[in-house]
Amino acid sequence: GNVGIGNAVPGELLELSKSAGDTVAELSCWSTNAGHQPRLVFTKSASAAINTLAATEAGEDLGRIVAQGVNTSSAANESAGIFFEGDAAPDDDAVPGRISFWTSDAATFQERMRIDDGGNVGIGTAVPGRLLAVSTVTDGNGIEILTTTAAQSPALRLTSAHATSTNRNWAIVTNNTAFGDLNFNISNAKGGDAYSSGTVVLALD
Repeated sequence: GNVGIGNAVPGELLELSKSAGDTVAELSCWSTNAGHQPRLVFTKSASAAINTLAATEAGEDLGRIVAQGVNTSSAANESAGIFFEGDAAPDDDAVPGRISFWTSDAATFQERMRIDDGGNVGIGTAVPGRLLAVSTVTDGNGIEILTTTAAQSPALRLTSAHATSTNRNWAIVTNNTAFGDLNFNISNAKGGDAYSSGTVVLALD
């Protein structure tokens, strides 16, 4: 029952093949309604009966997009992927989900980053407890903020949404005029940018 387009021996239910050119599958939507869109949908049911919907479970695999290459032993291997999974148990009107991003090094195809059902992002961790959690087992590894030109100063901004006159916003900045210095800037203005218009309260050289 496999269908091949451009392939006489399709290996799956549908396989599109093209020699010496890009193989492109296009979904087109033609509408004056701004809410209409082309859509690729993955649906997973916990029932083996076709067209029977049964609640899935927390952690259940709901769909995958996987890119493969061919190794030197002439076998196809997964190189990178996006996985869609249930993150918590479904209720009567929602299926909490997560997205994980996978890549392969020279030995293992493994998860590198995920976004959980609460919107938390984890890099190197499957259980991010904050909006961004970064975990590493490599000494000296972590987060690096870079600039593309020598005249720029990378900065970490801590900005509050409070609109009071006593609000304080902070920026931790490398000084692009006194190279190598680290400045802690503060702005007391409502909505103030501590990086561009703040006052240096501490400078480390």
